[in-house]
Amino acid sequence: MYNRTFWLDHVTDGSGNVIQQGTNLSQDNFNKIELGVFEAGIEQDINAIMNRLNAREAAHAEPVIITGIELTADSLTDLIPIPAAKTRNATDYVVQAMITSGAPGNIVISSKQANGFKATADGSGTVTFIVMGGIL
Repeated sequence: MYNRTFWLDHVTDGSGNVIQQGTNLSQDNFNKIELGVFEAGIEQDINAIMNRLNAREAAHAEPVIITGIELTADSLTDLIPIPAAKTRNATDYVVQAMITSGAPGNIVISSKQANGFKATADGSGTVTFIVMGGIL
């Protein structure tokens, strides 16, 4: 991390007596400037990489909403298909369940596949699923 040098002017009075000693114009002080410029460039490159990665991830993070899925107590659903706005090529997506009506209780997501997943609940109700990720 760059440590700033506070530069001082060399000040003398009319008779030549030094009132304030100025900062030495030396290799050490100028090398600190070079180091600060180099570090700023590296930080800028890292920020550009992070911005590019975040933009790429945001493009793939658009959620898919699946509404009106009926869950009944202790029965595993058939494969719930994920609408293919963008084809998922990985199973590392996140499924968030929101209760629309009823009392489905604990909802368990299982058997994740690129094109869908299965869900079970210990109660009955209608659920909306939000699927995010899964696109490499």
